[in-house]
This record gives sequence, C-alpha cells and structure tokens, in this order.
Amino acid sequence: MYDGAGNLIWDNVFQFSGGSYESVVWAKYASSADRVHELGRAREALKRQTKPEMRYVGFISSTAGKIRGVRTAAGHSFSVCHKPDEGAWHAGICYRPSGGRFARLNRGEKNELKLALRLIFGALVPCSSP
Repeated sequence: MYDGAGNLIWDNVFQFSGGSYESVVWAKYASSADRVHELGRAREALKRQTKPEMRYVGFISSTAGKIRGVRTAAGHSFSVCHKPDEGAWHAGICYRPSGGRFARLNRGEKNELKLALRLIFGALVPCSSP
C-alpha cells in the first residue's frame, strides 16, 4: 500500500492477519520480477471482489535465510515454509516462539518481530503496468 506521495505504508505490510502466517512468493518458482508482478495483479483481482480499495503496487524482496535469521533477545524468530495450496510459488512466513510451537507471543513480541522483518527486506520493485 502507498500513501498519496508514493511512500510504502509499512503499517499495511506483514500484518499476519490470517493469524498463522504471512503469504509470500517463493522466487524459486517465480524467478522474474514480471512473474511476481503477474501474481500480484492476479491477487489484486481476487481481493478486489471483497475489498474494492485493494491495489497491488509492487513487491519487496528478502531471502528465507535472512528471515529465518531474525531472532529477538527473547529468542523468538520466524520460520519459512512452502505452502503450495495456492500455487507452487506460494510460501508462508510464520512466527516461531522460543518456547516451541504451542507457546504464545504477546502483542509486543509480535510487533518486535514485525519490525525486525521490515529491516531485512529491500526496496520496493514497483509494478508499472495496470
């Protein structure tokens, strides 16, 4: 998402709104920027059926290694797993609490992880075509 000046609105990135994971595109199966944009535009068309204001503007990149390397002082981190239910390109970033899979993170711990996640992603690769 963007504000009127074209700046990425980080509050709308990495929301984990489904609760369990954040969807991402795995470059192994979508190796060009054009392919990622194609997937983004298809996602926009699907989401606009229920959220007409949804707009795909581009993507930001990182690596699974960097994502898995995020670790808070309390030892919380992320896992990255292949989730081909939506397509071979689909992967998910999941919270990985230090206490194991049944441990719960509080809001502050989740926010600390989200901030760390933002710091390991690159600049926006904008989508120029509608």
